[in-house]
Amino acid sequence: MKNLLFFTIFFLFGINIKAQTPRIALVKPNGTTTIHTTLQGAYDAASDDDYIYLPGGHFDGLGINKRLHIIGAGSNIDSSATTGITKMHSLQFYEDAAGGSIEGIYFYPFGGSNLNFHYYSLPPTTPNYYEVNRCFIGSGVGGNSAQPWDGLVLKNNIIGGFFVYNTTYSIKGGFSNCLIKNNVILANIETPYSTINNNIFFYTGLNVSNYSNFNNNIFQQTSINTYYSIFHNNVNAGNLPNTNEVYNNIDESWDNIFENPGIGGGTPVNYSYDVQNNYHIKSTSACKNSGTDGTDRGIYGGSSPWIEGSIPSNPHIYFKNVAEETNTNGQLQIHFKVRTGN
Repeated sequence: MKNLLFFTIFFLFGINIKAQTPRIALVKPNGTTTIHTTLQGAYDAASDDDYIYLPGGHFDGLGINKRLHIIGAGSNIDSSATTGITKMHSLQFYEDAAGGSIEGIYFYPFGGSNLNFHYYSLPPTTPNYYEVNRCFIGSGVGGNSAQPWDGLVLKNNIIGGFFVYNTTYSIKGGFSNCLIKNNVILANIETPYSTINNNIFFYTGLNVSNYSNFNNNIFQQTSINTYYSIFHNNVNAGNLPNTNEVYNNIDESWDNIFENPGIGGGTPVNYSYDVQNNYHIKSTSACKNSGTDGTDRGIYGGSSPWIEGSIPSNPHIYFKNVAEETNTNGQLQIHFKVRTGN
């Protein structure tokens, strides 16, 4: 119901989407909807379990201490040209934000972490699950808490920067018990006690992600300093420390794995991520249908395969054509194309 309701709202206001005053929809679980002109205003009016829908454009960040679901217009300009992408600098999450989610937002690369998770209860009283989905996270995710943020879920994101491993307060660090799946990762990962499945890693390191499970990931050139973990059906994981358990890992060049990984340079060959490249697995690759669940290794396998264009889950206008004037019958020709990432 929320998705259909938001499409109605978006349709009514989408024709003038580039107007300077943004229209932000706050949708209650019962379907009641109000329109706000600032993200802070929508946040102030929101209660736990509400949805905030953002149009394209730039929005200031804020601190979140409510269980909310924030959905942007998309993080990939190639698939959000009609609406424009939703852009932000950073967000701060506090423990009462647990159970919420964000989706379809482009976070600028800058000097610090885009998403910062804070948790100070001693001891933790509830699991602090939080989901980040289909976002571009230019400067990564940070945790700086008295206790680790347990249960962070990251899927279908492009992730740059660093996951901060915080040893000041806890041997588990800033995060633990994370689920990281079907992401393009351009960052160092430091998340112990986690499950890390079906990702593609570019120039990255796995440091102190101890006691974790790694399944169906494809690495390029990665330094892995992780111990007491299980590596199952990974690609190009290299020489792992001998405290790890290793099953059915393979080595294969990126030219042989992907339909089009781009052009690599240097010795050894280095590939850079580009949204225009094609990271589907070739039919001739050893990665094809050889994951732990019988699907492909990499981002198009597993239970949450990569969504083309990172389209958000709510109905999304990806094409519009509005005539400049009416025809001889007084009719205005309007053509919209809508799709959803689900």
